[in-house]
Amino acid sequence: MGEKVDLQFVTELLSTYDFEKTDFVYEAGQYSIRGGIVDIFSYSHDYPYRIELFGDEIESVRTFDPNTQLSVENKKTFSIIPNVQTKLLQEKRESLLEFLPDDTYIWVKDVELTLEIIERYFDKATLSFEQILKETGGSKLITSPAQLFENPEEFKKLLESYKILEFGTRYYFDTDNLIEFSSKAQPPFNKEFNLLAENLKSYQEKDYTNVIAAESYHQIERLTTIFNEVDRFLKFQTMNAALRQGFIDDQLKLVCYTDHQIFEKYHRYKTKEKFSKSKAMTLKELRTLHPGDFVVHSDYGVGRFAGLEKVEVGGRQQEAIRLVYRDDDLLYVSIHALHKISKYAGKEGTPPPISKLGSGDWDTKKETC
Repeated sequence: MGEKVDLQFVTELLSTYDFEKTDFVYEAGQYSIRGGIVDIFSYSHDYPYRIELFGDEIESVRTFDPNTQLSVENKKTFSIIPNVQTKLLQEKRESLLEFLPDDTYIWVKDVELTLEIIERYFDKATLSFEQILKETGGSKLITSPAQLFENPEEFKKLLESYKILEFGTRYYFDTDNLIEFSSKAQPPFNKEFNLLAENLKSYQEKDYTNVIAAESYHQIERLTTIFNEVDRFLKFQTMNAALRQGFIDDQLKLVCYTDHQIFEKYHRYKTKEKFSKSKAMTLKELRTLHPGDFVVHSDYGVGRFAGLEKVEVGGRQQEAIRLVYRDDDLLYVSIHALHKISKYAGKEGTPPPISKLGSGDWDTKKETC
């Protein structure tokens, strides 16, 4: 009660979950709309709900007898459950691992932690299942949480049917084959190129291969020039690649250095507050938008909100958000991708520059944020 709803959205939502629109409801799975009165017969209750609206606000909720149309009980909240049982009888939950070929090798780190996480969420699902049983008076749409969620025992059993390669520092399964990799992190040099040159030379004398990786050819040229000036007899290979960090592998006799560790320039990605993902729009906030309001799409940039419009997707009508960009280009965003949109929060009274679709300007702006 007191919550605001959009009748068109409610109609679309019920249709999506296969509720049938009728003049009067008399069995589960039906709904009717007559002016500001919405009747919905949920699969989770013996009686249908009657929701009375004042404008777009829920003024009252009650259950009623469909035969006499008389009220049974007043409610403050209500839950609508579709007929998921039919689907469950037709479909079977399949584990992600079941989609892998039988001869797949699975590399896994910390099996025990993985099983603990699965168990924690399975227990959470079990508690939710018990809570739903209480709220629906013991009406079971599914026989157990295992019908919908993976449990640790089944996951472990399925995992053991594949060839497993564990890596890391903690091991769960017993094995006769143990492969040890003797490697360590690249030491810090604090921009001391003479110290780095001595390090390179010491490994060179032990027949190690020295590799310096850099993200750009400009950095490779710069490092080559520096080492030629420090010690022109040094030998090393260069690699144009953005590695996270360097390493020393004593088995392969390979030493790898990275340019950002040498120069102590670590990438720190920052996002400006007005484009923050934490400000992703909710359905409730969407209903407060007015045509012409500025919004930000995480993939396409700043545009103007132009209302909601029904579009056909896969043969079905679906509500979409209409955004207008530079040169009056239109973008339709599915209501399911609402998390990609946020309300523009720039300087008060200063309109932002509208993005141009397909120009790449927005991608450039995000990289500099």
